[in-house]
Parts: sequence; C-alpha cells; structure tokens
Amino acid sequence: MKTMLRERYWKWRFGRTAAGILRSQPLSCKSDAQTEVHTLLGHSGVFLYLASVKSLLRFYCEFAVVVHDDGSLTFRDRAILTTHVQGIRIIEKKEADVFMGEQLKGYPECRRYRQARIIALQLLDYWAISHAEKIISLDSDTLFLKPPDQLIRWVRGDFSGIVYSHEATPYDPTKALIRHGGIQCLNGGFLCFPRQAVGYGAIESILRDEPSLTWWTGQCCYGIVCGRWQGGAQAFDPALYQTVKSLRPGAVFRHYFASSNSIAAYSSDLKMVIRELRML
Repeated sequence: MKTMLRERYWKWRFGRTAAGILRSQPLSCKSDAQTEVHTLLGHSGVFLYLASVKSLLRFYCEFAVVVHDDGSLTFRDRAILTTHVQGIRIIEKKEADVFMGEQLKGYPECRRYRQARIIALQLLDYWAISHAEKIISLDSDTLFLKPPDQLIRWVRGDFSGIVYSHEATPYDPTKALIRHGGIQCLNGGFLCFPRQAVGYGAIESILRDEPSLTWWTGQCCYGIVCGRWQGGAQAFDPALYQTVKSLRPGAVFRHYFASSNSIAAYSSDLKMVIRELRML
C-alpha cells in the first residue's frame, strides 16, 4: 500500500510539473516547411508534448508541426496546442480514418493493423498525410536539452538518408528484424526519413509475413524498411541522443519511455526545460 501511495504521489507531482509548460510563452513553427515533425497524441500527453516540441522549437523552428489526434483530444486540448505552437496542424482521428480508409484500399494487412492498434498511425499515417518531403517521427515523452546539431544538419540536407535514435536493447524481439535484414537498434520514437523511403507495398508484405500485431509492430516495420533504403541510414550519436536506458551527462536529446520507471530523471529534466522556456 505504501509503495502504491508513493507512486501516486510522484505521478501527481510529475503532472503538476508538466502543467508548468502552460506558463511558458508561445512559439511558432513554419507551416509550409519541407520537414514536418509528426506526433501521435492523446489527452493525457498534451503537457508533456508541449514541453517536447517547444524544447525543439526554441533551438530551431524551420519545421512544420503536425499532431495526430488518437481520438481523445478535447476542444480545450486543441485550443492549448494551437495557442502554444502557432502554426501547428492537428489531424482529428475521424478525418484521418476517412482519408486512410481510401489510402488502404487494396492493403488488407495494413488496414487490419490500423484497426487493431492505435500506434499504427505512427507507421501508416505520418508520411501518407504529410505535405512535406522529410518526416520526423517524435514521441511526446522526449526532450531536447541542447541544440540538436545533427538533426539540423539533416533538415538542411547535409545527409539525404535516414537518421534514427539508437536503442541498444529494444523491447521488440529481433527475430523478424533479422529475417528481413532490418536495423535492430532503431527506435521509432525519434526517427527522421525521406517520405519516399516508406510505402504501403513494402509494409503490406512485412505484415503478411509477420501477422502477429503487437505494440512493437510499427517499430519493427520501420527497422525493416529503413534497413532497405538505398539512400542509407545512420544513427544519431548515442552519446548525445539518449534513451532512458543509457542516461549520461552531456545529453542533447533524451527519450524517457514514460511508461517505464523513468519518472525521477524525466521530472528533473522537465523542470529544467520548463524553467528555460519561461525565460525566453
């Protein structure tokens, strides 16, 4: 009982910390940019998402910012998002369902996956609904702590291939990745790729060969299609672009895996980022 109460208390404190982002000033993105930052977002993650995307925009704002509603965003959520990230594009779930229903005709495995798992939107919707040539997949439980120079160079065209966040020990079983020659250490929560690197035909083929649909199916598919991309793929420097499994001093970017036991490190970094944003 004491452990449960302690966990509830820390989650309550963490929630209050995240809400502090509402006291920071609005930031703008570039809605017609040829690089888009896409995030799948629900009601419970709005404050954390704002901290994430604003921590990026304070260093570099030549992005279009796109949120994919998982169906739980409220009118107030959308008002908060449009106030704090000026120029943001919010794609409502019903709107996306209609559009993707047409796109996925002839791809029954893709359609089955999208109906079964909300996280499928990260794999199937981001690039299909994009107006840009470059896509950044960014989870909401992330923060940019310093200027992301390697990311900015990719946006500006110094490298035309795929750049991904390195996860040394991914949760996803790697058998499918090995069978298909995929990138085994790719984390889909921070992934930069050219729009043409992904296509329904390739995804349909993978899902047909790997019919078990889990939370990690999308990341597995990304690992396979990125491994096949002829333009090449490279990891962000894992010493600077970190996951919660490998935290160390000097981080530029951190992915906290909010569902894991990372609340202490996340809370500390979140306080620092919100304090810095409020000083802008």
